[in-house]
Amino acid sequence: MPTGASRPVAELVNEGAPRVLAVVVNFNGAGMTARTVETLSAQTKGRALRVLVIDNGSSAADVAELERRIAGQADLLGWPRNRGYAAACNAASRIAAESGIPYVWWLNNDLELEPGALEALLAHLEASPRTAAAGAVTVDLPTGTKVLGAGMDLSLWRSRVRNRYAGAKVEQLPNRPHGVDVLQGACVLVRIRSLRDIGGMDEGYFMYGEDVDWSVRARAAGYALDIVPAARVRHGWAQSSRPDDRLRYIMRNRVRMMRIHGSPQVQAAFIVYFVFAWLPAYTVGRLIPRFGLDRGLRLALSPLIWNMRDAIRRGQWRLNSEDLDIERI
Repeated sequence: MPTGASRPVAELVNEGAPRVLAVVVNFNGAGMTARTVETLSAQTKGRALRVLVIDNGSSAADVAELERRIAGQADLLGWPRNRGYAAACNAASRIAAESGIPYVWWLNNDLELEPGALEALLAHLEASPRTAAAGAVTVDLPTGTKVLGAGMDLSLWRSRVRNRYAGAKVEQLPNRPHGVDVLQGACVLVRIRSLRDIGGMDEGYFMYGEDVDWSVRARAAGYALDIVPAARVRHGWAQSSRPDDRLRYIMRNRVRMMRIHGSPQVQAAFIVYFVFAWLPAYTVGRLIPRFGLDRGLRLALSPLIWNMRDAIRRGQWRLNSEDLDIERI
């Protein structure tokens, strides 16, 4: 049982030493990031929460604005180039581990945390030692009444996830925490001790899909992943990246994840489904209408081209553990 598990959460949140390191990842989004940091400051009255903003190579003007707006509320660590969301979360996890902080909170920069979110997540993890991480329910940013997701279900052979309770009203959510296949990386409180078994996020994804991969590895290591309905966060979904970049990485990383986790039989089924069914329908129905013929076709081909080039460079299609960019915490 983790230290302090039997004590009231109010004591844990208000004691002197920080128990949680929250990391907010910024890339040319100083305004959004500052708002997220402001909502974090309302999560605790004590010093249980330390906030770290990692800037992923933003413009000088954005960094200057960010530094001004978060002064006194968070520490700022700036990188000269964009190393991706996974790298930033891993860096914060290492800092937490080296500082003796038992939990790290991975957060997007387009969030508004509702009151009590930290207390609810922390209470669940303190009481559930075999749970590696706990996630909040994401709700719409304007009203906070419509559910965007409460964890995700994974269909491995299609390399696709589906948000639970998406579109439901918050009143329709279950009252108790529940286990899920995948925790959305936008808002996840992670037990540092579990990272020593699971490892951090795979930085080879750069962005999108790293949370799915990490969740698969966590569950394979015997850990539970839980959603805590009492913890809610308003999410301005898809505000932190450009639409074409987002789609390119999502499609590319779906194929990459299959190369890592799929058996030969599952990979064969996925290629047939992805290349001959899903991708043509998605290209005609979504990509071409949105981006035009030339740009839409280039986006459609990009996940296959990238993965083929990567396989040729490595001399093999399947990705093994030694091929991944995972660092032990």
